[in-house]
Amino acid sequence: VNPDFGQVEADPAVVNLTAFETRFQERRPFFVEGTGIFRFDLACNDDPCDGLFYSRRVGRAPQLLGYVDDDYDFSAASAPTATTILGAAKLTGRTKRGLSVGLLDAVTQRERGGHGLTIEPATNYAVGRLQQDFRQGASGLGAMVTAVNRDLRPENVRYVRRDAYTGGADFRHRFGTENGWQLSGYLTGSLVRGDTAAMRGTQESGVHNYQRSDSRLDFDPSRTSLAGTGAQLGLQKLNGLFQFYTGYTRLSPGFEVNDAGFSPRSDQQDYNSWFSFVLNKPRLFYRQAQVTFGHWGQWTVADRLPIGRGANVNARGQLTNQWWLNMGVGQDNLGAVYNDRDARGGPAFRRNQLLSSWLGIEGDQRKRLIPYVYGSYRRGDHGRTSYYDLSPALDVRASTNFLMSLSPSFAWNTDDSQFYTLATTYEYVTDVEGNVVDSIGTDHYVFGRLKQRWVSVRTRVDYTMTTKLTLQFYAEPFASAGQFGNLRELGAPRDANYDRRLVPFAQSALPGGEIDNSSVNVRLFNSNTVVRWEYRPGSTIFLVWSQGRFDWGQFPGSFDTGRDYGRLFRAHPDNTFLIKASYWFGL
Repeated sequence: VNPDFGQVEADPAVVNLTAFETRFQERRPFFVEGTGIFRFDLACNDDPCDGLFYSRRVGRAPQLLGYVDDDYDFSAASAPTATTILGAAKLTGRTKRGLSVGLLDAVTQRERGGHGLTIEPATNYAVGRLQQDFRQGASGLGAMVTAVNRDLRPENVRYVRRDAYTGGADFRHRFGTENGWQLSGYLTGSLVRGDTAAMRGTQESGVHNYQRSDSRLDFDPSRTSLAGTGAQLGLQKLNGLFQFYTGYTRLSPGFEVNDAGFSPRSDQQDYNSWFSFVLNKPRLFYRQAQVTFGHWGQWTVADRLPIGRGANVNARGQLTNQWWLNMGVGQDNLGAVYNDRDARGGPAFRRNQLLSSWLGIEGDQRKRLIPYVYGSYRRGDHGRTSYYDLSPALDVRASTNFLMSLSPSFAWNTDDSQFYTLATTYEYVTDVEGNVVDSIGTDHYVFGRLKQRWVSVRTRVDYTMTTKLTLQFYAEPFASAGQFGNLRELGAPRDANYDRRLVPFAQSALPGGEIDNSSVNVRLFNSNTVVRWEYRPGSTIFLVWSQGRFDWGQFPGSFDTGRDYGRLFRAHPDNTFLIKASYWFGL
């Protein structure tokens, strides 16, 4: 029994201007322990992977927090920023015959915002997982189901899905010499249900985009349910000098797992292949090395529209002085490929080629001072778009019981085709007397040139004072500024000529005049201090102090590190103090 749902470390600060949700790492002890049994990976791009279960859904930020429409105002200054978990139970284990079992059920309470309106309904989350190993673990079969059921009120039945179910089966089979080959895959399905308005919102979300004007997807405003499927098959060589993987993944347009899981988009099929040369025998200048060549392609399922195609090569190795080196270069958007999400429901538009490169260096882990540095560079839109980042870091191991890490990060971003807004102009129809009898609206998908900078400094301290008393500290100040300019709209979105895709936007035709050419300056600070005392074997007390600061609106579009960090630390702090205790009952 571990009734601890608190988060030990704050989430990193991010500014997300994409059409997709940001995924954060799970750090709450209750969900971290035994998490491996609940994995059912759908797609992996390094780590983390998309999957049927994403535990951060339990206790999530209320979905309608701050939401305002014509009928309801859900906002409230005193509204909670996270949903309270009333209780949860988890069972994990493994039998002598190789059957692994995972069961989890959690209940969250109804949260209220403005005027007592529900911003997150009372919800039950249930997850079940079985995995059976064969041949001493060389092969295996598994199954997983999830269920999310919400107690909806009249004020939110239009915005939130009532029920969501997923189920799937996966397998792996190793064969060949020393079981050096593996065949793996899965089949899965999903079903979500709710009010017609909620299902319209589901179809129009960035996950699905059923409403896209140039798509064959069947947008149905009368739906009360949506179902979909997913499948994957992959073949991998696991050992030897030459290793490789090739696989195919397909997610149908109606595939929806984001009530209990995480999948940023559906209506996608892709293949992914990589080939590696693995050198494990030390030579003159390295201890081990690996060179990998990768290639991938992506298409929509409904239209077979190419949405991604690229290749890269990267190398990673450990030098004879115990330092690590990682570098690579890649080219994306090869050939005619299209972006079907960034216009937020508008037509797909052609992408330009994108060149990327990266370099990382890690110091000798045996030393007291361990330096790191990572940098990357991207260039696209025929040189109009560019991105640079630099992240040096230093670990200081003052003694065996004290470790401090300092990780500043700097980034410069210029995006010439960043989505800005959807604007509508109207043509009015009048009768013979000049009275307006009708209007015809025309949507304009407006993009701009975004210039953005940000700086963060992440600090961690781990201090083991005694075998029973430890201190953990985490802090990250973050400042970002961005400014839009050169606003244009989609003209001929699939034209090979960049200047015909994005054409000048006549703002004077808009009702009320021009759009604000907005800019932003955001400053955030998150910190956590945790003292852990194991007062008896297996039983602990945690003293937690969390602080958050937020400041924005001043000096829009202007970036000055000293000025912005000074304002940040003068901002009003929100402090949270917690005492958490656990007691181990043993025989």
